[in-house]
Amino acid sequence: MEQVVGLGREKREHLLGIVLVLLVALLWVSAAELTQIIYGGDGDDSQGGGHISKGTFEKPFFLTYFCTALLSVYMFGFVVHSGWRSAWRKGWGDGCESNGEDEQSLDILPDDDDIQAQTNLDEMSSNLTPQEIAKLSMRFWPIWFIANYTYNWGLAKTTVASSSTISTLAGLFTLILGGISGTERFSFIKLVSVLFTVAGVGIVGYSDEREKGEETLVGDLLTLLGAAFFAAYTVSLKFWVGRDERINMPMFFGFVGIFNIVVGIPCLLFLHLTKIEPFSIPSPRTFGLLTLNGSLGTVLSDYLWARSVLLTTPVISTLATSMCVPLSFLVDTFFRNETFNGLYRLGLVFVVVGFIGANVSESRLRAA
Repeated sequence: MEQVVGLGREKREHLLGIVLVLLVALLWVSAAELTQIIYGGDGDDSQGGGHISKGTFEKPFFLTYFCTALLSVYMFGFVVHSGWRSAWRKGWGDGCESNGEDEQSLDILPDDDDIQAQTNLDEMSSNLTPQEIAKLSMRFWPIWFIANYTYNWGLAKTTVASSSTISTLAGLFTLILGGISGTERFSFIKLVSVLFTVAGVGIVGYSDEREKGEETLVGDLLTLLGAAFFAAYTVSLKFWVGRDERINMPMFFGFVGIFNIVVGIPCLLFLHLTKIEPFSIPSPRTFGLLTLNGSLGTVLSDYLWARSVLLTTPVISTLATSMCVPLSFLVDTFFRNETFNGLYRLGLVFVVVGFIGANVSESRLRAA
């Protein structure tokens, strides 16, 4: 009976995770469109061929820094939630004492209850303290920032549809890293599903290069690099945290935002002095778009995405973002007047089939 209840809970968590990550896909497509508007890609299309026009605020590092800095709004939790403050104070002092008390309480329990009692104590003590969350955020930020920076940089040099499609290669990288770290259960169907996604990405990349030339190829390569780092931080989050209930996710991302503000300032100064990315104050319109972009594409979406990773698996969460592909395809078709050939559309079909197959495989593994 307990196994049936547990299985039902796993199915509900998996379904909730899929719903969350599909919502994330919608938010990411919206944020990608906003990014190209910020870059100036919403200008006239007089150049033809779907090329992105030269941007008015093409500063991918600053955009990534600004959007990530917005995560610090979650730190207001320490102001409005007394539980956060008490957990922070408690985290400094009584960890060792509580461990000793736990061991004594186990010693006086009847033998028949030892295993269940140990399980309950493990569950209670496994939740991360604010200090542990802060240390985890410090390790997590560099991988996370590089993934987002390379993705935003790639958006300046390719279309939203191509960028979203190539990002699904994170599924292959995640399957490999997940297998190495033990965070992902392997199956033949899951492998085939990931390979279907990779094939779709290859078709889209080939079609994009043939249609638009070398300019978008650079953007595609930057997006590919971002996909590799995306896979790395997806697997890292699952490996370091494990279960969704172990971590206070708003607090986690609040610390990520704080570390970003502190570490990013000297990086901005370096890029300005070397003229790699000279700093300039954005116009009120651009500032508003940056805030909206960060609120949707980072503050809200990354919280929902992290929850989905812990509720499902790293591969499922990364492949689920492949739903960005048909969404971005529709956006580019109807709002940017982009045209895509039959080969490109075939690649989209492969990506979607891969996503469905991976979910079928995971459902079978959970039911086994």
